[in-house]
Amino acid sequence: MPKEEVESAPAFEWRYLNEERPDIFDLLTPERLLDVLRYYTFFKKNKKGAKRIKVITRWNQYRATRRIIERIEEYLSKSSEKKNGLVWQWQGSAKTFVMFFVANWFLNRYKGKNSVVFFVVDRTDLKDQHFGVFEAVEDREFREHFDVIKNISELRKRIEEMMKSEETGRVIPTGLHITMIQKFQYGKFKDLMRVKKVQSEENFEAEKAVRKSEVLFLIDEAHRTSTKLTR
Repeated sequence: MPKEEVESAPAFEWRYLNEERPDIFDLLTPERLLDVLRYYTFFKKNKKGAKRIKVITRWNQYRATRRIIERIEEYLSKSSEKKNGLVWQWQGSAKTFVMFFVANWFLNRYKGKNSVVFFVVDRTDLKDQHFGVFEAVEDREFREHFDVIKNISELRKRIEEMMKSEETGRVIPTGLHITMIQKFQYGKFKDLMRVKKVQSEENFEAEKAVRKSEVLFLIDEAHRTSTKLTR
């Protein structure tokens, strides 16, 4: 293969440590390669062409996932109080795969603590997109815990079940749930909330809260939704 083609081949576009310069040798280090094979490689069913395809992380997806994982581990180990974050990536960068990588890692890393993940989106086409990817994943354990919350009543029921489980000492079941931000309507949950006004601004605080730490919200573009729609 000509040198020009080798240098532009996808395998050499690994820029995890240095965005300015590809470094395939970093990907081939034992620690990195084993990590990619364990958490960043999966098979999914395909509707067109081949019946199944292999998905392997791109460097930008790996970098975003690693940063999210670092934030989660720092918070749960109590070495940091930061428990949220923002990842910015361009359109077409396969953010859905990033959310899968994070959720799959979270599910396995905290398996003994019955981790719960909510995938929150703001449009039905995004919900369908996430559902299509997650439903096609050939991972028995992931699909076993995955479902879609179809309406507000179902969302409220899930939250109440989590609260009741903690009050009675029962185990909160592991779950991977897709839902839409519009379902979190204040009017439907106001008995679980209290509102404090500070200098004419309303601050919402939970009257009751799920104390369990291993609950993760992965929110995709829901920042675009008007807050008036969720009150």
